[in-house]
Amino acid sequence: MKTLWILVLGAVPVATLTVRGFLESSPVDAPGIALADSAETASAAALAEKAAATVTSQKPVGEALRAVDAMAPAEVASLETLPPESPLGPLRRSWPAWTAARTVVEQFLALLDSDGEEGLDRLKAIRQSWEGFQRSLEAAKLPGSSALAALVRERLDVLQRRIARLEAQAEAAESAGLVASAFNARQYDQCLMRSRQWLASHSGTTEAALAEQVKALGYRAEFHAECERSSARMKTAASPDEKETLLVAFLDRYSQPGPLDDSERAIVEQCRTHLAALRAESAVRAKRRAEEEAIRVGLSDLPAGFDQRAARAARIVEEHPSESVRAALRAGVVAWLGEFLPEKSIQGDPEFQEVRTKEGRFLRGFFREVTDSGGVAGYKRYDTLTQRQNPTVGVGTWPSADLESAPGPPLAQRLVERYHAGRARLLEKPDRRELWEGFAAFCERLQSQWEEYLATPGAGDEPLGFRTEVAFARQVLAGSALRDLQIVWGAAKER
Repeated sequence: MKTLWILVLGAVPVATLTVRGFLESSPVDAPGIALADSAETASAAALAEKAAATVTSQKPVGEALRAVDAMAPAEVASLETLPPESPLGPLRRSWPAWTAARTVVEQFLALLDSDGEEGLDRLKAIRQSWEGFQRSLEAAKLPGSSALAALVRERLDVLQRRIARLEAQAEAAESAGLVASAFNARQYDQCLMRSRQWLASHSGTTEAALAEQVKALGYRAEFHAECERSSARMKTAASPDEKETLLVAFLDRYSQPGPLDDSERAIVEQCRTHLAALRAESAVRAKRRAEEEAIRVGLSDLPAGFDQRAARAARIVEEHPSESVRAALRAGVVAWLGEFLPEKSIQGDPEFQEVRTKEGRFLRGFFREVTDSGGVAGYKRYDTLTQRQNPTVGVGTWPSADLESAPGPPLAQRLVERYHAGRARLLEKPDRRELWEGFAAFCERLQSQWEEYLATPGAGDEPLGFRTEVAFARQVLAGSALRDLQIVWGAAKER
């Protein structure tokens, strides 16, 4: 390229400033000039060309000039002192152009030597040098210099584009620094705004790596800003469902791979863990609600039969096999059993007693103990408590020797107490087959004792019986109720 440019420059003086051309184009009748001799013309032209090629060698040039014109000065630069009629007139007139051309060439070569440098400030200085050269070239008005002027303009355009690109890069780097500064200062909203502005202005005019860095900082700033906002909203969330909604929205935005660092990814994992915990709690609440609803429905609008109730309870447990459901239904089943095996009560004064004589009949009433020196001699019997407390008539004494035992609570009362004890044992573990079998046999014995008692003279007539309890126990043992009870109580198989 340098060789081509030198050739272009060389064409400037060669095309228009050749001394031979000036001498040959001089008027033939110019005063004091005899150019008819072609040898003289040739020697003058050769002298001029030699002088233009070796300007720095002044002494030989001066001698050559005086060989043409004895009045010629010793230096080419002093040709202006020659009179107009000197044979060297054409050379005197063209010499400034030759000097200007030489100066242009020297400046151009100097610019080429510095043109490969980089750096914004240095390129601006080079541009100024080329602009100065352009002004010098225009001022010199050298014939045939238009090609060089076009080349200079082209070179200035290239420099301007390089400078504009570097200026844009410098501005982009400075703006990117502001984005990073805002991020480091935890001014996340400011960082996000600057990142978006930078990407809108510089993403297509700077290096891709820098653009990715700015984009990543914007993403991370948005992440931290959203963390702060979501954290504040989580603190004021009215319900776990609202918290779950906030976490889901956050993770939908930031759970995908992105330019987050390890600490930021740890925050995402914490959010995932928190969301999983919330969902687990929500599932527990939903399960509890479903269980409570199932229990509510199961314990309402009950069927009449115990078998149907037990079957319903078992199906609920199979659908909701949690201990809380079992506990609620166990309490319900015990309450149902209380309906089918109700408590019994005997109306009467707690002071009322009875005793069986050795003759086989019962004495019933209110007794007072009679003692003597040997101890309890016998008992007096009264029909009412008032009579015993304030006797108005005399009553006889039943000797202890005629009685099977001391007077005590009536058999009916004692049977009821025994029944309640057996009933309590059964209701504590109603899933046990052996307890049902034992309870059925126990109630049969109670019924037998009561019937035997009723057949004894003097026995009471309290409304008491255990046949219903025996039939119910046998029904549970024979049907599916016991299996369903075992399901409710958690038994793997019938015991």
